[in-house]
Amino acid sequence: MKIMEKRSLSYQKMQGLLLSVHSTLFRVRCMIPDGAEQVQTVDIHLAEYLSLKQLENTALSLCTYFEGITTQNQTILSMKAYIMENYRDSSLCLTKLSDQFNLSESYISYLFKESTGCNFSVYLKQIRMRKAHKLVIGVFPAPFRALQRSRLQQFQQFPPRL
Repeated sequence: MKIMEKRSLSYQKMQGLLLSVHSTLFRVRCMIPDGAEQVQTVDIHLAEYLSLKQLENTALSLCTYFEGITTQNQTILSMKAYIMENYRDSSLCLTKLSDQFNLSESYISYLFKESTGCNFSVYLKQIRMRKAHKLVIGVFPAPFRALQRSRLQQFQQFPPRL
């Protein structure tokens, strides 16, 4: 095993390194919305002159924030895939999703609202309507196009063509 030689940087090079790391962390911080709780400490730290160890701790805080977002995104993507596979199940509801993913109903509701802009029940209805829409135009394409052209009020129940 080769032992690495310990070297030190000149003052100017250390300043340049710290400045470079600080500016990189600042750019990463700018990717996070201002209201996020996790970044208040990061903002305070980035406003000060920091040692390499403090910059490392700040970087770890930012990593923790992004790790949480990634986990949420993976969870919501898994739930959406589950819904796409099971949308025909008339008993599919928030409770069933909660049981399937071992998460509280309120947390699932929060994730859906954050990710889609609508609550779970609206999202499920939209999926079912899109599938019905595709089925109808697949089975009855000519009459459906006629309805579409005539702009009947009942037609407005279906989502626009995808």
